[in-house]
Amino acid sequence: MRRLAFVLTGIALLAGCGAPEGSPIATATVTDSAGIRIVTSTAPAWAEGRGWSVDTIPELVIGDERTLPSVLLVGITAARRLDRGGYLVTTADDALIRWFDRNGAEQRRAGGSGTGPGEFRDIELPGINGDTLILWDTRLERITRVTLDGNQAGITQLSVPANAELPDPTVTGVFGDGRLLLSGRSRALSTMPSALRRDTIPLAIAGGDGTFERLIARVPGHENVIVTGPGFVTMLPRPFGARTLVATDDNSLLVSVGDVDAVTRYGTDGSVLAEYRLDRPRRLISQAEIEQQRRRLAAQVDQLPPPIDQAVADAMAQVAVPRVYPAHDRMLVDATGAIWLREDVGPGRVNVENHRWTVLDRDGNWLGMVTTPRRTEIHQVTRDRIIGVWRDENDVEHVRVHRLGR
Repeated sequence: MRRLAFVLTGIALLAGCGAPEGSPIATATVTDSAGIRIVTSTAPAWAEGRGWSVDTIPELVIGDERTLPSVLLVGITAARRLDRGGYLVTTADDALIRWFDRNGAEQRRAGGSGTGPGEFRDIELPGINGDTLILWDTRLERITRVTLDGNQAGITQLSVPANAELPDPTVTGVFGDGRLLLSGRSRALSTMPSALRRDTIPLAIAGGDGTFERLIARVPGHENVIVTGPGFVTMLPRPFGARTLVATDDNSLLVSVGDVDAVTRYGTDGSVLAEYRLDRPRRLISQAEIEQQRRRLAAQVDQLPPPIDQAVADAMAQVAVPRVYPAHDRMLVDATGAIWLREDVGPGRVNVENHRWTVLDRDGNWLGMVTTPRRTEIHQVTRDRIIGVWRDENDVEHVRVHRLGR
C-alpha cells in the first residue's frame, strides 16, 4: 500500500485576522532604514462599513452562451477594460486577441495559432504601454506588439546572454516606460534528491525590444517539492506552500514572498525603495482542511502510473505542512496605484468562498479589506470596475465586469 501522510506540527483551528470590529482609524508607523521607507500597519484606515465595495451582480458578461451576443472563450489568459471603452480578451485555446465593445459584442480579432508573424504558440499579455499591447509567447520566446486598433507594431526575440544567470526567462510585467520585467524560473533536475525546495529566483529588466539590461533582485521563489525516481524527476507545489508574487508599477517592482505579510518595492535600478508590513495575526490552517488536502492529494496520486505514484507519495510524506496559510496568493496594482493582495485560503476553499483582498494605498498604508465574488479570478482593477474571469462548475469561462464603489 502506498504511504501518504503529512508531517503535521502545531496545527490549530482557523483564526480570524484584521482590526477589531468598529476600528475607526489606521495605526501605522513610518520609519527610515538606510534610505528604505518602512511602513508598518496594525489596523485598517477604513472604519467598519466605510470601505470600498464590489457589486455582487455583474454589469456585463462576455462569453455566456445564454446571453446575446455570445462567443465561446476557452483558456482566457487576459481580460482588460480599455481606456477608450470596450474590452480586450486573449485566449490560449485559439491564440486569439479579441476586441469587444461596451456591450460585449465582438468587434474584431487578431492573432491565431502558429509561428508566423502575428501568430502565437502561447499568448500572454504582460501589459499595455500607451496604445500598444505587449504580448509574450513563452514557447517562441518572442515579444509581439499590437496596437489597440489591431495592427501589428513589431516582433522581437527575447535576448538574454548566457552569463546573465536568468534560467528560462519569461516576461511577467511592463513598466511605464515600456521596458519589460523578466523572471527566471525554478528547474527540476535529475541530480536533485526528493525534498522540499525554495530556489532563489532572479528578476531582471529588459528594454522594450527584449534586450537584457540588468538584474533587479534575487528573491525566494515558490515552495516546491522535488520528486526524483527511476528515470524521472518532477516538481510539485508544496501543500499550503508560500508563493512568490510580482507586479509592476509605473517605475517600480513590487514583490511579496508569501511567508511574511509584507510587500517590498524595488526601483528599476535594483535599489530597495520601501517595505510595507502588516502587523496582524497570521491565519492558522485547520486540521479539517489538512485532512481534506491529504485526501485530495491521495486521489491524485492514485491516478499516476508506477513507480511515479510511490515516489510522489514518499516525497510528500516527508514534507511538513505549514501552521499558517501563506499571506497572499495574488497581487494586483490598480489604476490609482493601490496594491491589492488576495488572501490565500488553500485549494479546498478557493472556489467555494468569496475572496478577501487586503488593499494598501500607493504609499503602503493599509486601507482595509475588499471582497470579490467567488470563482472569479480578477485580472484588472480600474477606478470604478473590476474585470475578472468566472468559471462555472464545469470550468466554462466567462469574462465578468463588476462595479467598484470607492
